[in-house]
Amino acid sequence: MDQWVYLLRKLVGTALLPPVGPVLLLALALALIPRRRVLGLAIAWFVALFLMALSIPWVAGTLTLAIGGVAAPVSPDQLREAQAIVVMGGGLRPEAPEFGTDAPGILTLERVRYAAFLARSSKAPILVTGGPTANTRSEADVMADVLEKEYSVPVRWREGRARNTRENALFSAEILKAAGITKVAVVSHAVDTRRALREFRAVGIEPIAAPTHLPGSGLVLPWDFIPNMGSFAASHLALYELLGNIAAWVVGR
Repeated sequence: MDQWVYLLRKLVGTALLPPVGPVLLLALALALIPRRRVLGLAIAWFVALFLMALSIPWVAGTLTLAIGGVAAPVSPDQLREAQAIVVMGGGLRPEAPEFGTDAPGILTLERVRYAAFLARSSKAPILVTGGPTANTRSEADVMADVLEKEYSVPVRWREGRARNTRENALFSAEILKAAGITKVAVVSHAVDTRRALREFRAVGIEPIAAPTHLPGSGLVLPWDFIPNMGSFAASHLALYELLGNIAAWVVGR
């Protein structure tokens, strides 16, 4: 049953988020044009402008800041308060051919690298959290291997069951509390920091935000208004987090 619920959530999210959501809306617009030309064209133009806006760096940065709620990295003073560092999984590349095994996706790799940087400066122990996707190894095992073999940073705990942010916090809390740990630095991307912190607080762990990939501060250069695919991907991630926040609010979390 859990697998079906997980799949249903993924399908609903895919249908609502870009690019699939806007494309479905565009299909509706094209179907309306023969009978209700003005309405159909208005929807089509809205979709085009919406997709263009999501590709603008300034828009992507603004969405990331608004949804993630953080604009600054963790400070040395804050990091010294952390009893441990928790690294959230961010996706895998199943059976990456150049490595001959599952490899961390871009988001996961960025988090792992930042966690290694923080661990070297703080000496705090690391917990990695993230379960398998389809027939892959767990994200926790993949992250631990990269940290230990490529960054020479030891991993003390591996939480390999979680499939979402809520379970990341819930299952990590079981391990942390058993070790007498109640305050941790949570490594995630800036865009999903707000949701990650909320979930850890809900399970009785005091989190310290340790975000990576922070949004830019305002308009700096003329090309902040020139669309690109990297910004579109960042906007997609921000909207995904917005959808997750809405879902959590609906169920009362």
